Amino acid sequence: MSSNKNIMKGILWATLASAFWGISGTILQFVSQDADIPAGWFLSVRTLFSGIILLVISAIAYRGKIFNVFKDRKSILCILGYAIFGLGANLLSFFLSVQTGNAASATILQYLAPLFILLGGFFLYASST
Repeated sequence: MSSNKNIMKGILWATLASAFWGISGTILQFVSQDADIPAGWFLSVRTLFSGIILLVISAIAYRGKIFNVFKDRKSILCILGYAIFGLGANLLSFFLSVQTGNAASATILQYLAPLFILLGGFFLYASST
């Protein structure tokens, strides 16, 4: 019974995340094309407030143990690498796509990214053997 409850929670969170992602793209398109606010600034503010909210939720849920991940140098380097080259590059390219095009096209391109990663990995692997 608990498994069904967890599945329903997962479906709910995935649905909310998808809805909020779509809403943020539409808001970004409105703000960046009509109000002349740069995508980089919008990305910085959005990421800052998201980080603060997640830190507060984590502090409540884990009772102050949220910074334990920073005790290991390897973990810090992995987190920084993911933040800069993974998440930062991903969000910035999405926001720049919305700013120069539209939210619908940028979302389609965003969801094609795993395909490009797979193809790139395949060709890199094939050329190295």
